[in-house]
Amino acid sequence: MADAEKPAAAIEPWQVLDSKYSYRDRWLAVRSDTVRVPNGTILAPYHTIEFPEWVCAIALTPAREILLMIKAELERSGQLGLLPGGLVLPGGGSKLLGLPDMAAEILDLPVRVGVPIDVRGMADKVAGPSFATSVGLIKWGAKLTAPAHASNGAAAVSLQDAYQKTLRWLRDFF
Repeated sequence: MADAEKPAAAIEPWQVLDSKYSYRDRWLAVRSDTVRVPNGTILAPYHTIEFPEWVCAIALTPAREILLMIKAELERSGQLGLLPGGLVLPGGGSKLLGLPDMAAEILDLPVRVGVPIDVRGMADKVAGPSFATSVGLIKWGAKLTAPAHASNGAAAVSLQDAYQKTLRWLRDFF
């Protein structure tokens, strides 16, 4: 039987020995578990970040381990098959050759590479997926703070201003 025809190996469940929430509010929860993996190794703490409306995949490896862990977490949470929008892969790791296809195959979800959209001013500097998360967080923060500034008569935060402040902050520390 060729490799392409071999059935995928079953994901053995992890045994949760202890679980507690380190932080929880309406937008985010951080759960700290003590787990025993199939080979008997105990991981403590094993942190899981929970969001009420989406799943955030941060690290991916060519060896498929992280994708399999994402699938196991989606199964555990009952969300596997319930993400019609699919998975968005942000960051430089999403440029790994074949990664979106591998993720789509393993997770049985539509997968796309996330890139910044609707960026003005410095669009050429932040156009690729490497900046998708950073730009998204800056835009989200600006969106949250802009109404408060506008009601006080102050100028709204622009993406270019936020980018410049971030660069100055980085230069101060590095």
